[in-house]
Amino acid sequence: MAHAKLKPILGSDRVIPPCLVADRCGGCQIQDWRYGAQLTQKTQQLRQILKDALKLTAPPVRDIMGMQDPWGFRYKAQLPLGVRRGQVQMGFFESGTHHIVDTHRCLVQPEKVDKTLGLVRQFLETQQILIYDEKRHCGLARHVLVRMGQASGEILVCLVINGSHLPAAEHLVALLRTEPRVRGVLLNINTRPGTAILGSVIKTLWGASHIEDQMDGLRFRISAKSFFQVNPLQGRVLYRQALELAAPRAQDVVWDLYCGTGTLALYFARCVRYVQGLDNVSEAIADAKQNARLNKISNVSFQAGKAEQLLPRWRHEMKQTPDIVILDPPRKGCTELVLRELLTLRPMTVIYVSCDPVTLARDLAILCRETYHLETVQPVDMFPHTAHIECVALLKRV
Repeated sequence: MAHAKLKPILGSDRVIPPCLVADRCGGCQIQDWRYGAQLTQKTQQLRQILKDALKLTAPPVRDIMGMQDPWGFRYKAQLPLGVRRGQVQMGFFESGTHHIVDTHRCLVQPEKVDKTLGLVRQFLETQQILIYDEKRHCGLARHVLVRMGQASGEILVCLVINGSHLPAAEHLVALLRTEPRVRGVLLNINTRPGTAILGSVIKTLWGASHIEDQMDGLRFRISAKSFFQVNPLQGRVLYRQALELAAPRAQDVVWDLYCGTGTLALYFARCVRYVQGLDNVSEAIADAKQNARLNKISNVSFQAGKAEQLLPRWRHEMKQTPDIVILDPPRKGCTELVLRELLTLRPMTVIYVSCDPVTLARDLAILCRETYHLETVQPVDMFPHTAHIECVALLKRV
């Protein structure tokens, strides 16, 4: 009996995705859109969200800045592990589920990252390492994390396990050392049930505990738990836009309220008088201090703690209020207390870097109610083929 196979009808903005699992993998949601159409849709969506939230006829949103080549941009892979019919599964979850879509070649990652992941897969299979079952909370290997420097090419590998010991660890090290760019092999201990990926304890099996990368003349130390842009090519574009929009002066004082590993703080430190950064992740602050020393930048300081607690203290203790405040909060946005403190401080310029237009719009509505005017919003396409929208907004005190 003959069988017919339906051929999809493509509109002008639809394409056949090059990835063989794009229809199931939750990593890319809109890979079947022409890239230009992806950019247009993201710009329009951001404008509509801000229009509704801020009651603006024409929000000052520029066209999104896309990539010249929207492939191979993801320099961090953090993948869950599973097993099916005796075979190790490694890849992103299927959309809306915890079913792993097994992937050997991910087109949004550099080939070197996929090759390194393949070596980890080979180790798990040949040494018959038990794979973690999250429903029953048993098994050993949970996740694999690979970080690669875009400029340096250095690679860091971290295997997350549900236990304190990895059998045949020397075989994993020997396999990974066949890739000359691998600088370190780590073990992360996470014995807690639930969906958290990394635990608090990290052991070095071999080599360095971190890699280095460069961005616009700055050097950055990147550890397994460091925050560093997954797409460093567009991260560079984002940071340049933040600097250009802020237009800092040599005498300015800058406060960076969610500084992470100090990337934006160090960008600004090269052209202002002083930068003070804070973050509630102590490991990130340790990296930020190390990055400042690495770049011989002395007009910065970093402090670990929550913005809600440190801001009132800074406001009372500092002899000078900031001229510029940088906000780069997590996806949930700023808390009401942070926004209230900011309205009390009344810096002349606020730079808000956001990875979620909805929480950005919510926070801008509060800041722009009386004190600030939204001058410009510049979206940057950090994650092509996904629905994610990253942007930087400039606010000026009225």
